[in-house]
Amino acid sequence: LTISGSPQLSTRTFTNQSTTGVWSGAGTINMGGVFNNAGTLTATGDGTLRALSDNGTFNNSGTFTKNGGVGTTTFNTNFALTVNNTGTIDVQSGTVNMVPTTFNNDGVVNLATGATLTLGSTGTGAGVYTLNGTGQVNFTGGTQTFNTGADISGAGLFNVSGGTMTVAAAAMHADNLQLAGGTLDGTGALTVDNALTWTGGTQSGAGSTTVVPAASLTISGSPQLSTRTFTNQSTTGVW
Repeated sequence: LTISGSPQLSTRTFTNQSTTGVWSGAGTINMGGVFNNAGTLTATGDGTLRALSDNGTFNNSGTFTKNGGVGTTTFNTNFALTVNNTGTIDVQSGTVNMVPTTFNNDGVVNLATGATLTLGSTGTGAGVYTLNGTGQVNFTGGTQTFNTGADISGAGLFNVSGGTMTVAAAAMHADNLQLAGGTLDGTGALTVDNALTWTGGTQSGAGSTTVVPAASLTISGSPQLSTRTFTNQSTTGVW
């Protein structure tokens, strides 16, 4: 499978089962149907997939890889676009700008060192974020609900600068978390295992946030703690 230019999918269901699919160039896939990626699709360029004239759905049950250059591959919306990930989204280079109407993650989002995922959508899921090296998720808007099984691991950073991160799972772990804006909410217990940087935003909801003894804690700026229970066990916390 080779995709390039600016093709259009209108009301039809398209299913890719190829294990060698390539999406190249900087064109735009205009969506009004259902795109099922059940195989492997590698974005080697800086294209855009968007809902143009009708509601569209992109279902990834296979592997979607961004690998090629330092540019940006974008999922966005004019009409409503839903992205459902039950497979693997693998960002090996550059940036994936994930800003559809809805992004549901019940699979794996993997970021290589130096890669970025910008997340600005509402959604839910029990999926995991594996952030290697300097890989970083920038959560900028919408409400993302993390259900039982959700996890954020690796040396990279999950940065909340806007939107609402809702911990619905009874227990959830994050290795490296930064709360610079937006809201950390929910009824669940969030444990930070390596580092929490808290420079802004609000922690709220009936749940709890705990920084374990071996983790670092850095507080600056003007953060807010509203109704949530925050427990610092770090031996190296700095305010």
